[in-house]
Amino acid sequence: MKDAVKYIGEWQQKSVILEKLEGPIGEGSVEFPCGDKFEGYFHLSFANIQGPCYVADGKYTFADGKYIENAWINTSENLTMFGLEGVYEVRNADGSLVSITSFWLNKRHGIEILVGSTVEAVEWYLGEEQKHYEVKNYTLNAIDECRRELVVELANGISVTMVGGRLVPNKYENYVYDNYLMAKVVYDNGDVYESINYGIRNLQPYGRCGTRRCADGMMRVEYYKGYELERIEREAWDRSRVEEKQIPNPINPEELITAYVWSNHIEYIDDLNMKYDGDVVDGMPHGQGVLSDMRSQAYIDGKLGYSWRFTYEGTFEHGRCHGRIVFTDHEKNTTQECEWNNGLSVSAIPVTLRYEWERILEGEFDIRTGTVEMGVGMRCPFDGFNYVRLLKVSASQIVFNVCEPLCPGGSISLENELTYDLAYNLKLTWDKE
Repeated sequence: MKDAVKYIGEWQQKSVILEKLEGPIGEGSVEFPCGDKFEGYFHLSFANIQGPCYVADGKYTFADGKYIENAWINTSENLTMFGLEGVYEVRNADGSLVSITSFWLNKRHGIEILVGSTVEAVEWYLGEEQKHYEVKNYTLNAIDECRRELVVELANGISVTMVGGRLVPNKYENYVYDNYLMAKVVYDNGDVYESINYGIRNLQPYGRCGTRRCADGMMRVEYYKGYELERIEREAWDRSRVEEKQIPNPINPEELITAYVWSNHIEYIDDLNMKYDGDVVDGMPHGQGVLSDMRSQAYIDGKLGYSWRFTYEGTFEHGRCHGRIVFTDHEKNTTQECEWNNGLSVSAIPVTLRYEWERILEGEFDIRTGTVEMGVGMRCPFDGFNYVRLLKVSASQIVFNVCEPLCPGGSISLENELTYDLAYNLKLTWDKE
């Protein structure tokens, strides 16, 4: 075979571990038709349609005498997966540094730093030189013994990070290894775009899929055909770029609540049903916004998503509803306007409920009865039912976040079985006046 890779070294037969595994394992060397050579340790071979694949680490020497001291290769015997993957220092035969280069298979991708009397960055795509950029600063970091990170700050305000070379165990078969190259571009507007094997050209997404982390906190997977965005998938708020803090409960004048806070979006951790979208100041709702109470997952327009039972839309101040608020019951398609003051609905009718609370612990019953006064935004003060929150009070009904509305003279019963040995029951009754 004219273009065959020549391998010399230790070999594993199929019967050693699994029938599908045969190839170089142990010390060995490879000679490529282009004149390049590799000497190192071959960790494993694995099945491939075009032939055995070798994943190895060692010294890679180019035909012109330049070399990489600690390199990772991933290659097959007929060159279908030939080459280096990772971020490496390329040195002359005398050991002097030539460049810091990103490799993906047998064609260079990503950013290359040329080191000489001046330092400049060159972008490569499919083995072709794209553009030269003025470099403001760059660093090369060793993440571990196998993986390197190159961070390049360009004079145009864009920075590029290349990570690669790591020997990564496959999560299904821990004796199968992969190496890879990851690119991350940080734009001057705060957006970050990440792509495996450098789906980027002229510093813009190109021809592959990647993950965009927007400056406002949104994260989505984008698919490109050339430079054109074809579609977006898995759009969500980025938990890696969020602040977790204690802030006021918007509909409770006294309670603090833990929340994830983005620039214009808040998710309340202590109340998994609530989210806020709108003006945020100092990590709290302040200005115009919408507070939503989630019902559950549901199929909406053929896709699994979330539907919202209730929304509070209006003005917020220092984290709480304050001013004119429009309350909408989306299940009944009704709205009501009311005035709020620091998390308290001033136009809501106060309500007194009769309760019967029961705890069953290892067969023993603890039963308590009495009355409790509740207002909009308050939670039930009973063990096992702190997740029950009052959302709306009017002359004709009381609306909770977990059950059907309660009408005058009616009752609701709730159960909460935490373990086989521990359960709670609660009955709330609204007596007629």
